[in-house]
Amino acid sequence: MGTSIFWENNRRRYKGKGRKDDVGNWFTIDTIGEDTFMISEYRHWEETHAYLLNGSERSLLIDTGLGIENIYEEVSWLSGGFPLPVEQVRKSVAERCDLPEGFSVDAYEIFQGRPARVLKDDEIIDIGGRSVNVLHTPGHSPGHMCFFEKERGWLFAGDLVYKGTLFAYYPSTDPQAYRTSLERVSALPVTRVFPGHHDPDLRPEFLEEVKNAFLTLHAEGKLHHGGGMHQYDGFAVWI
Repeated sequence: MGTSIFWENNRRRYKGKGRKDDVGNWFTIDTIGEDTFMISEYRHWEETHAYLLNGSERSLLIDTGLGIENIYEEVSWLSGGFPLPVEQVRKSVAERCDLPEGFSVDAYEIFQGRPARVLKDDEIIDIGGRSVNVLHTPGHSPGHMCFFEKERGWLFAGDLVYKGTLFAYYPSTDPQAYRTSLERVSALPVTRVFPGHHDPDLRPEFLEEVKNAFLTLHAEGKLHHGGGMHQYDGFAVWI
């Protein structure tokens, strides 16, 4: 998760309003604001969300989905490293997803995008009439990013916060960096939080609640790999 793609000039733009079930009923598209759409995969157990922000000159796609169905035909499927064996991922997909007809789990490959360029922390992306701040927020993964549209106060949080279990036990995670990233985003003037999974519209106060959980675990000496599962109201932390 966390891949971002630009479409310029002759890009595709979804112009519909409200909700639209699309692409063989795998994707669900919701309008969440002017020229802003949420593309969801509710039939996957992680209930992932990607976000399409349309500007007057170009579009920004935050996250590119799970690869069960192509989110856009223009997205190329490429190979690359991943912290889990592909066999383990295929097993989880087969057991826990309501897959579309004709989908072959054996042919499933983990998505890796080829970057056109590398985004930098604090970079501002101008998509024409809208500006989006890039925030490097490691913890869930070394290169995890959040995107903040300051004018609207909208935070596209990716895998940093969501309702459900926050995973910080994989070898590629860093629980202490996770805490630092939460401290950073919770200090922003956020009006709406759009996560990468599950409930798509979180209260801004949720950022503070998750941050406080990580701070408590840190104070108790539990914020490290092998620290166990910790349940809270509306979310859990697995470290």
